[in-house]
Amino acid sequence: MGFTLHQPRADYDVAMAIQINRFILASTLACFSLMTRADKEEPSLWSPTSANDWQFVSDQVMGGVSSGEASVSLEGVAPQVQMTGDVSTANNGGFIQIRRDVSNLTTKNISGVYLTVKGNGEKYFVHIRTKWTVLPWQYYQAEFATSDQWRETRISIGEFNGSSWLLPTNISGGDIRSIGIVAFGRDHAADISVREIGFF
Repeated sequence: MGFTLHQPRADYDVAMAIQINRFILASTLACFSLMTRADKEEPSLWSPTSANDWQFVSDQVMGGVSSGEASVSLEGVAPQVQMTGDVSTANNGGFIQIRRDVSNLTTKNISGVYLTVKGNGEKYFVHIRTKWTVLPWQYYQAEFATSDQWRETRISIGEFNGSSWLLPTNISGGDIRSIGIVAFGRDHAADISVREIGFF
């Protein structure tokens, strides 16, 4: 005569509890992993439409004679902004730039700026304006080089220097109001394209 071996109820409850705990642990680890990836994700200032958010500004607003333009185009499926022009230091001028507002996009804890650019071999600058740069000639500046090939440049926040001793030495992400790509400070032809920029 056959018989069936039944697992005692207490052992069954223990086994179920172990399985439930394993499920909860796995779910918690999965959520933590997603949160960690999100926390480390760099806040980009780029999207399929954000290229249109950039504005061209020249020293003509203060009597200079530098000239240029900015245009938006697609390279493959990636939008890019190209700034071209001639920078002249005549009439106390000396810059052209593309700039956009980022007051709603920054976080307090940032380590620097990254950008993917190509250009004509000239050096260019990233200008950051904060709530403390209340005068038109106040900004934080960092230099970067270009070549005729796309490449990513990363600039730590400590590399930015204020244009005035009146500005705070350190930049807080929560204080940033705008960011610009600038051809600046000397007579030269400018030609630079940007297809990504953000904070890390």
